[in-house]
Amino acid sequence: MEKAKHIFLAIGLILLSASAFFLLNTVSLLNEAKEAVGKVVEIERHSVGSGPVHFSPVIRFTTENGTLVEFNSAYSSTNLEYGVGDEVEVLYQNTSPMKVRLKHFFALWGAAMILGIIGGLFILVRFLFPW
Repeated sequence: MEKAKHIFLAIGLILLSASAFFLLNTVSLLNEAKEAVGKVVEIERHSVGSGPVHFSPVIRFTTENGTLVEFNSAYSSTNLEYGVGDEVEVLYQNTSPMKVRLKHFFALWGAAMILGIIGGLFILVRFLFPW
């Protein structure tokens, strides 16, 4: 049982470290971010096996220096939140416009939040439950 305690602690620390990485990445983006309005040009459908279909927008926007950028958003949802032609706000790095994200709470903070919660739960289980 002592081994299980160590495994829970290790998994929790790894997940919290990953959460911190995503958190710092988002903070770094926000510190340097430029805002732009983009247009949804396509909706991609993704599914794994017989799982639910996820939709993610393909967005095109122009940077403040006139560069046209098109990107596939890493943010996806089982709900069709965007339609082709919808305008969306994006945040991008001026020095590297391909480092871009939707200006959407979950697109910015979702990975850090989910990994932090799960990592915290692993550590909590490790210390609260007698083995």
